[in-house]
Amino acid sequence: MSTGLLSKRNRQNLGSIDSLHFAPPETPCKRPAQPQFTVVAPSSSLKALDNTRMFDADEVFDTGNSGFDYEMPPTPTKAFAAQHASPQVQVLATPPQGWPIPNNLTTPVEATFPSGSPTAGSLLDIKTPSTPAKPIQGYFDPSTTPGNVVDSFLLDKFQDITSIGSGEFSSVFLVTERDPPHNKYAIKRSKTVLMSHRALERRLEEVAILKELSSKTDNEDREYIINYVNNWEYQGYLYIMTDYCENGSLDVFLAEYGRVSKLDEWRVWKILVEIALGLRFIHDAGYIHLDLKPANVFITFEGSLKIGDFGMATRLPATKGIEREGDREYIAPEVLALQEYSKPADIFSFGLVMLEIAANIVLPDNGAPWHKLRSGDLSDAGRLSSSSGDLANAGSVSDGTKIPTWAPSFMVDDTDALDRIVKWMLRPVPSERPTVEDIFNTPEVQLVDERRKAGAIIFEGEYGPNPETNTTTEDGDMLDQDDDWRMEL
Repeated sequence: MSTGLLSKRNRQNLGSIDSLHFAPPETPCKRPAQPQFTVVAPSSSLKALDNTRMFDADEVFDTGNSGFDYEMPPTPTKAFAAQHASPQVQVLATPPQGWPIPNNLTTPVEATFPSGSPTAGSLLDIKTPSTPAKPIQGYFDPSTTPGNVVDSFLLDKFQDITSIGSGEFSSVFLVTERDPPHNKYAIKRSKTVLMSHRALERRLEEVAILKELSSKTDNEDREYIINYVNNWEYQGYLYIMTDYCENGSLDVFLAEYGRVSKLDEWRVWKILVEIALGLRFIHDAGYIHLDLKPANVFITFEGSLKIGDFGMATRLPATKGIEREGDREYIAPEVLALQEYSKPADIFSFGLVMLEIAANIVLPDNGAPWHKLRSGDLSDAGRLSSSSGDLANAGSVSDGTKIPTWAPSFMVDDTDALDRIVKWMLRPVPSERPTVEDIFNTPEVQLVDERRKAGAIIFEGEYGPNPETNTTTEDGDMLDQDDDWRMEL
């Protein structure tokens, strides 16, 4: 029976998704599945970024008065491309104190943009064409650059440069340091020159948020957030360097796995727990993400999750008049209708992510199914929980596999625990949704968080690991902490 929503298993009939191929590591995780993250000091390779200017969060961000409204369209990340950059390095003027900048303050950046003439000068004191559509010699026009050309500046400073993602406003590259220990990093680069004061301010807010979150080393939840490493400006383009997650993004993993079957419920719960840990860290720090989706959740070598891409994020309380609309598939109804930006908006997006994962569906971006999801009607998605009351009575599943005595009761007693928590997150009225703490206070989430022994996408058996041992005995598989964790794809 059709649910009214496209199943990911049917995507294979719509064309190839080879570009979304997910390649697990050859030897996943011989070490414990709790990676340690610290703020990485720039290596000698990074220090070689001649004539660049690094920005401090304290220089560009506070909760002062707001004189700007920002327009930031969605930042899709599923296409793949790269851009080429001009070879000349310039120095960006020092960002002003305070965020945002009072209108009556004269700054080095404002000095390059005389009042009433926003295109009279360049942000970098380089000549700008009077008509952007007709670039003059020496001016880089991204629209004319082949998508497979790698940034020449990165080629000069790093090795093994690879384009790994591209959105409407940014390109992402995987780079390797030239000097030992040859660490790998992800570098996000703006696609166009920051030609206005407002564009500069908007991009630097993302840097400031990343730096502040990465500096909170005393909070264990920080490991579920992508780690900031460095940033700089080159020829008018802003570069943001972060840790690289070897197993790509969650949307690619789900696309590959979803072509075969639904993800087992234990892993669905683990994904819920790890995303919630990252979101709790963001909210406790006084921010909201506003673009939570699988494409912005990254998978480490150990199979754990990290929330990244803070291009839409903002400090709470959100400045009146800002516009931060992420992808329509995941956006909360109050954001579109009222421009209301608060923690419940993140919870709604979180709920849609879990609905997509648990039901193995492709979320709609318009039409009747889109409106039904935002009215609290999840009937098109079908049942999310894999439990059945018959299982508890029979003591075994349909294939004859015996249900272990330690299996979580909510996975076998037909209480639809997963359905209930997702519906709670997707209530149309923001005040009726749970906070992250409410989610963690549910007995199901507490049990999963206590029992899990590996990263969110690592298979630990249909009912998770045996809480009384260090092994998972489901289906006869023995997974010891000293052995390799295997990704079941």
